[in-house]
Amino acid sequence: MFNWLFFYPSADVKINSATAHPHVTPDKSVINISATYGRTSTYNIIQIPPSSEKPDERPLEGGKAFCSIPATNGLGYMHSFCITENYFVITEQPLVLDLWRAITHRFSGSCPADFLCWDPDRLTKFHVVDRESGTRVGVFTADPFLVFHHINAFEKDGKIFLDGCCFHDDSIIRQVYLINLRSTNQEEQKKYDVAEVRRYELPLKELGNVEVEKPLPKGADGLDYTLLYTGLELPQFNYAEKNGKPYKIVYGLLPNPDDPFGQLGKLNVETKEILKWQEPGSQPSEPVFVKAPDGKNEDDGVVLSCVINVSDQTTSLLVLDAKDFKELGRAVAKVVSPMSFHGIFQQDRKSTR
Repeated sequence: MFNWLFFYPSADVKINSATAHPHVTPDKSVINISATYGRTSTYNIIQIPPSSEKPDERPLEGGKAFCSIPATNGLGYMHSFCITENYFVITEQPLVLDLWRAITHRFSGSCPADFLCWDPDRLTKFHVVDRESGTRVGVFTADPFLVFHHINAFEKDGKIFLDGCCFHDDSIIRQVYLINLRSTNQEEQKKYDVAEVRRYELPLKELGNVEVEKPLPKGADGLDYTLLYTGLELPQFNYAEKNGKPYKIVYGLLPNPDDPFGQLGKLNVETKEILKWQEPGSQPSEPVFVKAPDGKNEDDGVVLSCVINVSDQTTSLLVLDAKDFKELGRAVAKVVSPMSFHGIFQQDRKSTR
C-alpha cells in the first residue's frame, strides 16, 4: 500500500492509502481499494472517472465510493484485489497494520515493514461486494495466507474462481531485506519462500448473508484451495481481454536455487503446463504481455522483459513470442538499470507510424 492523503469531494471519503494495483475498466475509469485509518478503520471501494482535459487541475473530480467495509480487529495489509463481471472480491489477510508503530516510527527508527504484524491465528477473509448495488453480499474464510498479487478472478459454474500468488506467512518480507540479498556467506544466506499459484472457489449460492462468515470447504488433501503451480510471482496476463473472465495463460517470474526471480515463465492454469526462459548470468524483470493487433488467441502477442546482463554490465529489452516463449529479439543498452518489480506497455496512440 502507499499513502494518498486527500478527500473525494463528491463522496466525502477520507483516503489514507490505496493498493498498488488498481483496476482500469473499459471506459478508462480507475477502481481501487482504499483504507481509512481511525478508531474504526475501513476498506473503501473507490472509483475515479476518466481524467478530464485538464487532469493536473482536478484529477479526482467525480470520484466516489461504492462501499465501505469495517476492518476486522485491525487493518489488514492489502496490495491488490479482484474484479469479476458482477463482483468485487477483497482479500483481508492476517498481516495487520499496527497504527501505533506507524505513528511512532520517527522515534523508534523503524521501517514500514515493522508496522506490520502477522497473526497466525487469524483467518483470511474474502469480502464479496455486488458491483451494481455496492453492497457486501458475502464473507468467506480460508486458512491464513499472504498474497501480494492476485492474478485474476471470474464467475463460472456457480462459483467465483479466484487465483493468486500466495505465501503461507510473511517470512518472504524479511527474507528479501537488503542485508540478506547482499550476503555472500552461505551460512547466512536464507532460502527464499516461493509463491504458490492457488485457486480459491467461492460458491455463489452462499451469497446473501454477511452476518455469517462461511469457511471454504476442504478437499481430501486438507487444503481449502487447489494448487496450480509452485514458484510463480509477479503475474501478468492478457488483462485487456481476460480480466474478470475465464482465462488460461499467466506469465511471471520463477525462482532459481539462489535467486527468487531468476527465470521467466508461462503457465497454463488449466493444464498446469509451464514454459521457461532463462539465461546464465541474467536477471529478468516482471514480464509484460503485449497483444498482437490482429491476434485471435489469448496468447497471440509478445512478452517483454528488461534483463540485466551481469557478464557485460548491460541491460536488454527482451522480446519473446508469447505463444512458444522463444526469443524474437532484444535491444541492448550499455548500462545496468535497476531491476523493476512492475512494468507496463503504454501504446503511443498519437503516433502516426
